[in-house]
Amino acid sequence: MNENFYVYPALLGFDVPGDVGIVFPDLPGCTGQCKLDFNVMAYVQETLIFHLSSMIQDGEKIPLPSPIQNIKLDSDEGIIPVRINISQFGETSRKAV
Repeated sequence: MNENFYVYPALLGFDVPGDVGIVFPDLPGCTGQCKLDFNVMAYVQETLIFHLSSMIQDGEKIPLPSPIQNIKLDSDEGIIPVRINISQFGETSRKAV
């Protein structure tokens, strides 16, 4: 796989009727919530991009994503892989830990 692309697992929670909660287990603080009738995938990607951009602006290193098969789910959760091109964030984003 190209070293510029990472695939982060996003957990989707459905405990609030009509809403979906989003958590990226590899990125503490990278969370969100939207209505189910919203474009959920676009919202998930935007949440990830915003969070990674903020980390880079703050000089933080981007953690490597966990393999999706290692993520444990609760009964009211689903998981989706979110592929991101980290080169769009500039050269400093390549310093993954």
